[in-house]
Amino acid sequence: MTVLEVLDADNFLEEHALAISSLYAIAREPRKQTVMIQKLKDHRVSGLLLFNVGRVIDKVADEVIETCDLIGFPLIVMPIEISYFETLFAIIDCLLKQQNKRLKEYVNNYDNLIQEVINARSHDGLMRAFHKIIKKPVLFCSVNSNQIYKSPDNIDDQLIKDVLNEIKTLKEEVYKKKTIHTVKRRVQKLPVLFSPVVQNDTIFGCLVILECEELNSSEEVILRQVRNLICITEINNMRVKEYREKVREEYIKDLLLGDDKTEEQLINEGKSLNIDAGKIKQIISFLVTKQSHETNDEKNWNSLQMTDSLNLIYDHICRKLESFFPTSYIEKIENHLVLMYCPQRELKKNMGFLEILSENMIENVHTEFNVYLSVGASNEVSNVGEIQKAYTQSCYAIQYYRRIFGKNGFCRYNQISLLDHVFRNLDSDSVQASFNAFFEPIINSDKESNSCLLQSFFTLLECDLNAAEASRRMFVHRNTMLQRKKKIRSLYSYDIYSEENIKLAKFIFQIASIFKIC
Repeated sequence: MTVLEVLDADNFLEEHALAISSLYAIAREPRKQTVMIQKLKDHRVSGLLLFNVGRVIDKVADEVIETCDLIGFPLIVMPIEISYFETLFAIIDCLLKQQNKRLKEYVNNYDNLIQEVINARSHDGLMRAFHKIIKKPVLFCSVNSNQIYKSPDNIDDQLIKDVLNEIKTLKEEVYKKKTIHTVKRRVQKLPVLFSPVVQNDTIFGCLVILECEELNSSEEVILRQVRNLICITEINNMRVKEYREKVREEYIKDLLLGDDKTEEQLINEGKSLNIDAGKIKQIISFLVTKQSHETNDEKNWNSLQMTDSLNLIYDHICRKLESFFPTSYIEKIENHLVLMYCPQRELKKNMGFLEILSENMIENVHTEFNVYLSVGASNEVSNVGEIQKAYTQSCYAIQYYRRIFGKNGFCRYNQISLLDHVFRNLDSDSVQASFNAFFEPIINSDKESNSCLLQSFFTLLECDLNAAEASRRMFVHRNTMLQRKKKIRSLYSYDIYSEENIKLAKFIFQIASIFKIC
């Protein structure tokens, strides 16, 4: 509130203030009164309480009323018997009551937050209470930029992704500067407040308030309390050592599975967890399965991979690996045990030892636990950015070795890299279509006459078209095989036995076999 005594001065006018005056200095000058009204409007004053109408000024001039109506400025004529003091007292009393109500709401909100911490086993209750107080869209994200809580507002998915990416950048700043200040950023041109949750150099996550330019003082207090309560609940739910182990697991998942982080980010984050990612030169994966070869029910069995019995097997393997590779990093991820190999000498000199050790472990695991261990080794890693690719290579080495050779064993990715390209660019349906198109005449003949020309043709291919050897393998007379060979030739309009077509037939047959089509 402000009392207008010097009507020509405007440096004391404040935005949203309520002005009080009797216009004594310009009581007989309606023109100056309209100019003053316009000045108040320009300074965004909330309104004017006009006193002593009938004493100081006879009445409010028509042009003043017209100006107020035109610019939308509130002009309130007070009753002549009401004084400045009575008005100020009533307004201040109302403001004090309103402030008292706010303080009660603050105490009540804080009590609710404390109660949520006592009752809740997760952050959801606490964040719901915070969202109710702030009345703006709210997110809470983990240290690895994974969304933990989203308020029930209609928040665009792309906006959430952009916010999570911004948190990754902010986390790097927190790691380097150890700051815990709330910062404002623009995301998709919207104002967003990011408030890191940090305690004793440990980052527990980040609170995000969307569509918010700034918080008022009471909201700032609530934000600080919520950050503190999150830290308390995290520390109560798990000890700091356990929490850092959880962060380490999530970091290794980011390292192996990829999370759109730069090489520098991965290195810096790793150092905070005592992991020197730059020393990793090879990824070696270990897979325990019920069968030595790939089977149709393997996915169902793999869904039970992390049972107690399987954990026991992986712990057994892990202890052996730790004894041989004390400077390397070992972690369970997906359904594999992964060795992030940090050699103490040139990698090529260790490959023979790795293969011998793996073969011994394969035999040992089968003897002791009656399960099958497969081991896949990636190509050499030259930088941190290649670690994710190397992990994929180690998994493919296991998968293709078991699929092609029908057994478990040790396989290096460079042994099957060509097959990897074939598998990634082909699918079962396209291989089936190509197979049917090439062998269609033989397939149709077998259906019509209930014969076995297709099997005979495959046997001939395996025997380099030697009818005698093919007949011996199929336990039929040589003349029968010659007749079938002749019949197959007659089914095609071109020479199926030309050198080019035989090579093509063998190639299609081999690819189809790998995809288990024939």
